[in-house]
Amino acid sequence: MPLPREENADLAFGRHSLRVFSEPRFKRLALKQAPEERRAHWLVFHEGRQITVPKQNSMGYGLVQLMRDPARKGNLLALRKDDLSNFFGAVRIFTVSPAGEETPLGHSFLTRDPGRQTAVLSTVGLVPFALRRISSRNLRINELKKKMLDTSSRLNQLAEARTSPEKRERMRDILMSSNSEANREWFELEQSLRFDPIHPRLPPGLRAYSYRGKGLGDLLIAVQEELARSSGSKAIEGAFAKETTGRFLPKHGWTVINEKPSTVHCRKEFSQ
Repeated sequence: MPLPREENADLAFGRHSLRVFSEPRFKRLALKQAPEERRAHWLVFHEGRQITVPKQNSMGYGLVQLMRDPARKGNLLALRKDDLSNFFGAVRIFTVSPAGEETPLGHSFLTRDPGRQTAVLSTVGLVPFALRRISSRNLRINELKKKMLDTSSRLNQLAEARTSPEKRERMRDILMSSNSEANREWFELEQSLRFDPIHPRLPPGLRAYSYRGKGLGDLLIAVQEELARSSGSKAIEGAFAKETTGRFLPKHGWTVINEKPSTVHCRKEFSQ
């Protein structure tokens, strides 16, 4: 069913279906069995398990679509929007575990330029990995913080210790090296799991599911394109990182109108 053009259109899952999900490139994400609607949630029977997905999650985002997770067989993907009565705003993708825990994978934000009847896609971001254990990242960061605090304490003790300058300098080098390694791992852990990293790399010792090359960025943009078109906008445009989102937009009908060393400004006209 096509989206209505009224300003108060209800985009809630089960009431309207975005046409983009019927396209061949996204059909592979379709659920095998239709979810059952309850008052405040949807009940999904997926891969032999029953998963409860709230219509509105803890962040206040309403449910727009449920799909299969392409990276983790037993999980679902939940496409959510901040305001189901508005074509503009934030759209996010979450992976939903069998226990109902949601982890954000991607986000995008659409605004309006009323003077030109143009929609502006101001943000598109994805995480390349999702840890197999949601708490693993925070636990490891806490371990690294503790290690660096301990090193700092030992450096202070070393400065006050009654020992030879040579031994003190040798011990200081060892402690500083350990602190530097912990700080580097902390930085890499934060960078590798943030939205839209240009050079993602998972730090060693952590097990994760990879979402690179799974088409989720393509999905976010396609959804925002349809919302922009349904709002009555004549075109959609935005500036994107050349090495990530900006690299594949021309393959989907976008035209590069301005190019800088690290970003490209792209635009797509909607046929009337």
